[in-house]
Amino acid sequence: MRRGPVVVVLVALAATALGLGLVLGLRAVRLDEGAVIALHAERWAEETGGRAEQCVAVPGQGRVWLRITCDGPERRVIGVSRLGFEIDLPEAGI
Repeated sequence: MRRGPVVVVLVALAATALGLGLVLGLRAVRLDEGAVIALHAERWAEETGGRAEQCVAVPGQGRVWLRITCDGPERRVIGVSRLGFEIDLPEAGI
């Protein structure tokens, strides 16, 4: 039985998994809290006509890293995950 091709495939899969893990890990580490808040505040301001200064952020709970509340022409509560993605929040805004 030849083990050479099996070993090569396993090494390739392990190297791919390691590479993806490093890329995603570095992305999460480099995520800047202030930049994430500014991005979502500016987006809200553009969509509603409000000012980005009308947004405040507090630490979230569980899978929500930041909870950004914008109050002005249209009130919006935005949950943001550790990777920077928006998370739908229940009506209570938790």
